Amino acid sequence: MYVAFVTGANSGMGFEIVNRLAKRKDFSVIAGFRSEERSKSLLDMEKSTDNLYAIKCDVNDSESLDAVFAHIKAKFNKLDVLINNAGYGYVAHIEYTQEQHVFEQFNTNVFGPIRCIKLAIPLMRNAGRGHIINITSFLGKMGLPYLSVYNASKYALEGLTESLRYELSMFNIKVSSIAPGLHKTGFANNGAVVQQPSNESYYQNKDKDFVSKVVNSINSGSNPKQIADAIDHLLSTSTNVATTLVGEDAVHLLNMRNELTFCDFERHVSTLFEIEYPTNVGFTF
Repeated sequence: MYVAFVTGANSGMGFEIVNRLAKRKDFSVIAGFRSEERSKSLLDMEKSTDNLYAIKCDVNDSESLDAVFAHIKAKFNKLDVLINNAGYGYVAHIEYTQEQHVFEQFNTNVFGPIRCIKLAIPLMRNAGRGHIINITSFLGKMGLPYLSVYNASKYALEGLTESLRYELSMFNIKVSSIAPGLHKTGFANNGAVVQQPSNESYYQNKDKDFVSKVVNSINSGSNPKQIADAIDHLLSTSTNVATTLVGEDAVHLLNMRNELTFCDFERHVSTLFEIEYPTNVGFTF
């Protein structure tokens, strides 16, 4: 039996990933969740699935993760697959961001995966192989307004992924990222923190229009089962795949980024999302 640990498994993409892996029957799946209140479906599935083990943990808490990995070592003495899925989005004008919120964004989206990876490497090295999969975002490869801190955290996770591909190859450990577009998950309702600007608004409520469009796009987005499909494909592919784009929007936008000049790409994004075109700003000193 292979052993997989999935963080943020209580809903959305994480839940679909866990469900898919558990159905394979050749995996023992450790599903990490933080809140019992939001994990009823996961806990119900555990009761009827003999190869699924739901375990309470917080990727922001080193002691919590130490306990999880100690449990994995004691029970299985190895880890084949780590899927860093836990994350959330902080939506704010950079001018009004609060430092604590910025830290918390990076703590969950970047430092959390680093903590898990550090603990996973010895188990994978001892087993002679392993696969680390980081769930990033198409917004780890392009920018959008009011999501600058979230964007930065996902860019960081993409950079971490690319560096570790070199660093861990000597141990026969694969490292990949999956970059989803806007999928129909709990992100808009439970997975985002929106920082309201002060009453002194310089942004003419344009942020509200944009955030509303993004929320609507998420609510009408692709089925998160596509992420589970991508995981399945990665695990059944012998090559060390670097990045997998998931969702028509992610594929379209990032292909356009590769095909167009940067200025033309910004124009395309500005038109698509009905936002300001950065190159319109022009002056000299």
